Amino acid sequence: MQQNLSPTPRKRRPGGGRKQVAAPSLPVLASGDEETLAQKVYDALQAGLMAGSIEPGMPLTVRSLSQVMGVSATPVREALKLLEADGVLEARNKSAFYARELGSEEMRQVLDMRLALEGLAVRRAALAVGPDDLDRISRLNDHYATALRAAGDNGPLILERNHQFHFAIYALCGSPILLQTIETMWLRIGPTLHLYIDAGGMDGDFPRYHEDMIDALRERDADAAEAALRDDLIAAARKILRLQASETTGNRQPYILENVDL
Repeated sequence: MQQNLSPTPRKRRPGGGRKQVAAPSLPVLASGDEETLAQKVYDALQAGLMAGSIEPGMPLTVRSLSQVMGVSATPVREALKLLEADGVLEARNKSAFYARELGSEEMRQVLDMRLALEGLAVRRAALAVGPDDLDRISRLNDHYATALRAAGDNGPLILERNHQFHFAIYALCGSPILLQTIETMWLRIGPTLHLYIDAGGMDGDFPRYHEDMIDALRERDADAAEAALRDDLIAAARKILRLQASETTGNRQPYILENVDL
């Protein structure tokens, strides 16, 4: 019988719960017609969600985003509604949208999709990668490792560097449709990653997984590249599930953390 993996009520963190969140860092947009601006706002918010710079609990209001991005209310409202229709944002009151945090069952579903989609992309990349691509991917992983080692509240930078590394590889897959589908999964998981990276969700193992991917790409070994990617994604998912479980009340089934068949 399938067990219920939906999230249970969270314990409040010491000091009154989750930390206060600042407004997201978003670009100021160039002028244009409202249809073009709506797409630009949508793209900017997508990028912020995928890179983890927008976290659950961060209010996204038409007024605040209009001020930050230097555009009128109409394109912002249209972009927020589109992201709500995508299932990425939810409206909790009349004035604000919020990124959704994934529960453990949703995390499992997204992981399954990512393993299939990103596994295919990295396999295709292994057959298409060239020397210049490898140099760029290696530099991006160096930037990621540097951000991971740095002290301080640099979670958004770590996630941005991780996003850049992965998509530099996936861009080599030769399939815009596959790439776009992968992006939809990152849209869903990005905000949840932000919550946990500053709580010990990532550590020094992750650059090694990336290095294994680079080595496999260099050898044009599609099987090894996919295996390294699986290690990376599964390790991250397990850490997030462990941190989610530590914040909940009630009896969390231990197989979620240790015995789940990933």
